[in-house]
Amino acid sequence: MSKSILPPELKGVAKVTGYRGIGKSFFVSRLENPSLTAFFDFEKKGEGIDSQLHFGLYCPVTELAAGGALGVYDVFKKQIDELPKNKFTHCILDNSAPLELAMKAEASRNADKYAKQFGMDANNIRMNRYGGQSGVVNYLISESICNPLWSKGIQLITVTSHIKPRWVGGVQVVNSFNIKGADRWDELSVLTLVLIPGDFAPVPSAHVMKEQLGLIQWDDKAGEFIEPQRRLPYRLSQATPKAIRAYLLHPADLKNPQQGEMPTDEEIQPFREKLNREQIKIVIAEMESEKEMLSSLPSSEEPIAKPLPKLPKLPEVSE
Repeated sequence: MSKSILPPELKGVAKVTGYRGIGKSFFVSRLENPSLTAFFDFEKKGEGIDSQLHFGLYCPVTELAAGGALGVYDVFKKQIDELPKNKFTHCILDNSAPLELAMKAEASRNADKYAKQFGMDANNIRMNRYGGQSGVVNYLISESICNPLWSKGIQLITVTSHIKPRWVGGVQVVNSFNIKGADRWDELSVLTLVLIPGDFAPVPSAHVMKEQLGLIQWDDKAGEFIEPQRRLPYRLSQATPKAIRAYLLHPADLKNPQQGEMPTDEEIQPFREKLNREQIKIVIAEMESEKEMLSSLPSSEEPIAKPLPKLPKLPEVSE
């Protein structure tokens, strides 16, 4: 019988994102004993890892699929349905983008079914109006992926995603990123990490963007709850599953953080929702430059592009 190393606190969904090539697949592959891990590969990057670790199940979904995105969905759904019960404790979905594209195709294919099931408008789903397909994807994540996997004995579903440049008013913001992936992953996540270049290269560091692993206890003698205690720091100087297991046993002291346990402004800024003053100045300058170029065209000439609309309201400035 293979022995699990997955802490009981890591139960539900975990999300791991970060810069390309930072080591997301390597990180998630070491969360659990490989023989208890089912690895669903949507990028063909896990093949080399499987050749070394020999996962209990390795499924190159996109390789097995035929018929584009719908084929990917059908192959993946069949794999989930046929997954043996109580054989695996950990499931890896690497990465979410092709899977979500497949779920959008499935939403369009069975729009009437999902409109009735989830109380939506079928035409909005087919035409992807008002986020119709994205809404179905969020439902499918729970109903067609997570719930079936949990019913098969999976303790933790780990999903990886990439980051993408942030755009404001048609202008790419310098050194600012959004995290890819459907909202439902973030809602379900008990642990969300953003891997960044590390203090101990090639091992990455990580921002702990979400952590729902804290201790919550009832003091029967005092007749009240002990204040919940967060266990992980806001930054992992060495983002490894081993380090996470150590923090679960010996929680970080947030009042007296150790070196490397707090992110710097420079590290966290690319992932903040608000833009800093320098980024806003760059956005305004680029938008004004394009607007000035268009307005300088001779009136007799046909403009090379449609005039820009009124400048949108910019995000609130963060100091």
